[in-house]
Amino acid sequence: MMSEETSQTTSHDIILPFHFWDDVPYTRGICLNVTLRFEEVLDTRKLHDSLERLLEIGEWRKLGARLRQSESGKLEYHLPSKFTSDRPGFIFTTASHAEPISSHPLASQMPSTQETSQISVLGCMSSFNSITRNKDTPNGIEKYLSSDIPQLFIHVVTFTDTTLITVTFVHTLFDGMGLSYFLQAWTAVLSGNEDQVPPFLGFDEDIIEAKTENVPAEHHVLAKKTFTKFQMAVLVLMRWWENYWYPETQDKVIAIPSILVKKMREKALLELKTQSSQHSPEDIFISEGDVLLAWLSKSIVTALNPVPSTPILISNVFDTRAVLNISQKGAYTGNATIPACTSFTAQSLTRNPTSNIALRLRHSLDEQRIPPQVFAMSSLRKKTLRETGYLPIVGDPRQISITCTNWQRARFFELDFAAARTDETLTGPVRPSYINTAGPTPMGPNVVRNLVTVTGRDGVGNWWVQILARASAWGRIEEGIRELGGDI
Repeated sequence: MMSEETSQTTSHDIILPFHFWDDVPYTRGICLNVTLRFEEVLDTRKLHDSLERLLEIGEWRKLGARLRQSESGKLEYHLPSKFTSDRPGFIFTTASHAEPISSHPLASQMPSTQETSQISVLGCMSSFNSITRNKDTPNGIEKYLSSDIPQLFIHVVTFTDTTLITVTFVHTLFDGMGLSYFLQAWTAVLSGNEDQVPPFLGFDEDIIEAKTENVPAEHHVLAKKTFTKFQMAVLVLMRWWENYWYPETQDKVIAIPSILVKKMREKALLELKTQSSQHSPEDIFISEGDVLLAWLSKSIVTALNPVPSTPILISNVFDTRAVLNISQKGAYTGNATIPACTSFTAQSLTRNPTSNIALRLRHSLDEQRIPPQVFAMSSLRKKTLRETGYLPIVGDPRQISITCTNWQRARFFELDFAAARTDETLTGPVRPSYINTAGPTPMGPNVVRNLVTVTGRDGVGNWWVQILARASAWGRIEEGIRELGGDI
């Protein structure tokens, strides 16, 4: 049962300060529901008991801490000295359906891995919340701050042939890689391989701050493009205008066959090599992720149909763990991402080849994903927060912003829950056939727009992408995606 009592602190709680990058406006404002679909029935007791055991291993118990807000307004963790039935380390709920998933009117619409050579645009991510979440699962940070509840909510739904596992959390707890570390540790315990559970990093020390050198904010390549207070006011007005005229947003899933993405990249590389006068051979590297983002950005902006001079800013979120030499030492589950930003105009983005856009995105990533720039961005964040109360925003207040978070490096589709299967006659791994990520519903006009989440590449090679955009633009977005796919 979930505790409905108000926020409390016992004399035995361990009080831990928040890490700087975990307590910023956007992490407080996002509550995520990440659902893993499996094409087998999994044992809910084994899932529960292995998760309970994980929170007993070393400092992994920090995941069971409660969220509190100090008198100064800062977030802090209050960790029970011992988890009990009254104060558990997580909330675990289940639902069972005595039918195959194909018989359920809503769940049957959830995508899954399939061999295909065609691009598919599928249903809304958030439409599944009514079956993937328990009715008492929090929708935002306010519930966590006002009740004595843990941060992790796990809801497992079983059908006669399928299992859905949903993890609900506030972004203050995890970023994409942080969630992946948690799930990998959980499956290690589930499989009886506790020796493979990595050390938990950042229990009572801000690991990122400890690794960050003092580089002035002015040294960041984007420092001079940061919004002034006046520009921020203009941006607020522009967003109000967008929300007034286009109040509805919609989120959809796109499945892109691996062969198409490979062809896109091969075509882009060939185009760049033919422009040898513009690019030296050593500069010509673009990943499949670069090409995907360039291609999808062109589709979104073309669908929005702005005037040619409209500024466009693409924010390509990257993980700093490897840059700061953190990932080699254990599992840092907190937030460790910052965006690499690239500016265009609507005309330059939509009329230039995908190859050129992808290369510009790659150059921005290479330029901004190095230690001195990460250090300078940390300084810039602190300076801007101190002076304005918000994180630095760069570019032009009239711009259309596209934000991409790519979870391929988190390898969610490679997770193996075989140790929880109920049919012992089956063998082999039990990996997710689909990953659904959604915020709370209903989605109001103030949600982030033009958000691209690449959840990764599944077992047969399909790339899965989820896009949140203006509802009235979706017809043109789909048309553009299919047209670009047909040109490959």
